[in-house]
Amino acid sequence: MNNIFEQLIDGIEAANANLGMVITSGTIAESAVKAAEEYAEATGIQIELVDGDQFAKLLIEQGIGKW
Repeated sequence: MNNIFEQLIDGIEAANANLGMVITSGTIAESAVKAAEEYAEATGIQIELVDGDQFAKLLIEQGIGKW
C-alpha cells in the first residue's frame, strides 16, 4: 500500500469516518483500485477514487472553471 492510502486510512480511522476519497489530476493506478477494493471488503468503508478526467467532468458539470 502506498503512502497516500496509508495517510487516508489513518485519517478515516482517526475521524471514525465512513467514507474516504482520493482526487488526482492524473490517473489512478491499478494498485490503488485494488487497495481501495481490499479496504472496502475488509472494513465496509468505501474509498472513492477520482482521476483527472473524472474530476474535470465534475468541475464542468458544476459550472466551475468556465469563463
